[in-house]
Amino acid sequence: MVDITKVSFNPALITMLPASLAIKKLLLPCAVIDETVYVLSADPESHKPSELERYFGKKIKLEKTEPLGLREKIKLFYSSSTKKVPGTDQNEVIRLTDEIIFAAVSRSASDIHINPKEEKVFIRLRMSGQLETYKTLPIHSYNGLISRFKILSGMNIAEKRSPQDGKLVYKVPGSNQKVDIRAATIPCINGEKMTLRLLGLNSDSLTLEKIGMSPDHLKIYQEEVQRDNGMILINGATGSGKSTSLYASLRHILELKDVNIITVEDPVEYQIDDVIQVNVDESDKVTFPSALKSILRHDPDVIMIGEIRDAETANIAIKSSLTGHLVLSSLHANSASAAVVRLADIGIEPYMIASTLRVSIAQKLVRKLCQTCRKQTRLSKEEALLLGVEELDGSIIYQKHGCLYCGGSGYSGRIPVFEVLRINNSFKKLIHSGLSDETLRNEMHQRNIPSMFDDAITKMTNGLIDFQECYSTVGSI
Repeated sequence: MVDITKVSFNPALITMLPASLAIKKLLLPCAVIDETVYVLSADPESHKPSELERYFGKKIKLEKTEPLGLREKIKLFYSSSTKKVPGTDQNEVIRLTDEIIFAAVSRSASDIHINPKEEKVFIRLRMSGQLETYKTLPIHSYNGLISRFKILSGMNIAEKRSPQDGKLVYKVPGSNQKVDIRAATIPCINGEKMTLRLLGLNSDSLTLEKIGMSPDHLKIYQEEVQRDNGMILINGATGSGKSTSLYASLRHILELKDVNIITVEDPVEYQIDDVIQVNVDESDKVTFPSALKSILRHDPDVIMIGEIRDAETANIAIKSSLTGHLVLSSLHANSASAAVVRLADIGIEPYMIASTLRVSIAQKLVRKLCQTCRKQTRLSKEEALLLGVEELDGSIIYQKHGCLYCGGSGYSGRIPVFEVLRINNSFKKLIHSGLSDETLRNEMHQRNIPSMFDDAITKMTNGLIDFQECYSTVGSI
């Protein structure tokens, strides 16, 4: 019996099966695994797979699930993503727009890419960090689709030669969930490329215990985030999950004590109750420095700065942490030690860094193995040598397989690998005496502080990620 609440559905398959047939026969396609389409049914024995093959052009495997949940899913998908709206081309554009957003939401995609070519338009979704083509449309669908998204996002539909930014809110059909979407366009040789970033998905589950920290890392971070002053930095590249970690930190603080938390973000990605969130808007003269100067007059206990981008923002953050505020922020740096050096590079005096910085965390997202279908294997000698840990030769690890719960990909979401550097007295002395990333990393090694690569190795041996993901994603660090 398949648990339909955990199944990962492929909306492209759903459009292949007529709504009338799906509703009448209680059938719902969900995934393609090994060139076989899996179809959910309340009574698989009453159907012949061969009757459905003509719709998909592949072999069919029927799986049993409970009828009530199946009816609800059929109603949700066929009323939202495939319902044909009779009438004009404008109605078709509206239907197509809703279908694309619904497909991205239902598959937990982080981004939608609309790429125009000479004769086709490619709709691609980024899921678990990987781009997949969802649909290919004829070029005559392009203008209406782009114009519709521009109108929803508050953009100028007549402007096609300059980049534009906008935002919209999408209500997920059949639920009370709303998804904030940030839209951006840029001119290219075949028109305008549009990227839609989905924000606010599963924001209620953002807690420190769930973001993927090891017990040792979690213990250190929970101790530091409870302090009344100082600065905490989350570091990584764009799309490495820094904002998720910052929001989880705010939720943890709110659970422990009643404090006044004010954030300055560009943009506000998740809305949190009991937190005052300020959205940076350059056109309205709301910048990071100007907003920070103002919020200090509003008696904050905790300040969260979405990103430190310049010396002025960094100076205000440092001074705020010196005057009795706990400051959390993010920085573009590849390691916890590099973040310390980065602060000095943008003009912060070493003694100020040593006095205020409590902990520096670096992170990077890797694809997490589906825990339902992963397969046990052993690390070969060659793989152990590639990772530089020959002693792991023959150790038990896991590899991807594919099932209905992961949509056949073998992966289920992403998980961060971390590097946590607590700035204790020995590191304060090193920072005072002159900053060097190499010196700080040597000190970390001597004190057996795990690197991001060490954390990836641990997650691999614990069955959370596979060898390929560990090596290809973190091996270059």
